Amino acid sequence: MKILTDLSGEIVAIRPAIDPIYDDLTGIIVHEMDVPAGYPERMSWTGSSFTLDMAKARAPLWDAVKVRRSAEIDAGVTVPGIGDFDGDAASRENVAGATSAAMAAKAAAVPFSVTWTLRDNSRVVLDADQIIAVHLAGVARIDAIHTHAATLRALIEAAEDEAALEAIDIEEGWP
Repeated sequence: MKILTDLSGEIVAIRPAIDPIYDDLTGIIVHEMDVPAGYPERMSWTGSSFTLDMAKARAPLWDAVKVRRSAEIDAGVTVPGIGDFDGDAASRENVAGATSAAMAAKAAAVPFSVTWTLRDNSRVVLDADQIIAVHLAGVARIDAIHTHAATLRALIEAAEDEAALEAIDIEEGWP
């Protein structure tokens, strides 16, 4: 593939190899260079050559971190002595609602219990303190997940070249 640019150096087309041309009328010049792998995803055209665009190079890695962050949040939480809880948005909302009801019951000094379906579809009866503990464990896990993602983001932003980006392991270290 060859690059066709206007007189300012802006790319106007990328085409299969053709004979070198310069058109006085259009000002189109064919640059005799191959289009590198990674253009336009990771490379930018400077008007005369291709260079690695670190913002473009960082973007797919950060996107992958965000996908993993969401998956980790949706994976739920394990509360020792109680069980494994779902973590999708509806489940988190249900826990928050039950926690609110538990806190209201505690404030009114009335008994509270809720029968909860765990991730494995077994059911457990939780008292007010237990459902509050589930909620707090979920919030702590989500906070730890966001903290890890922020650490990865800082590493990605600090990377100065492709080798540094490739050295970042986004699969390890999740809580």
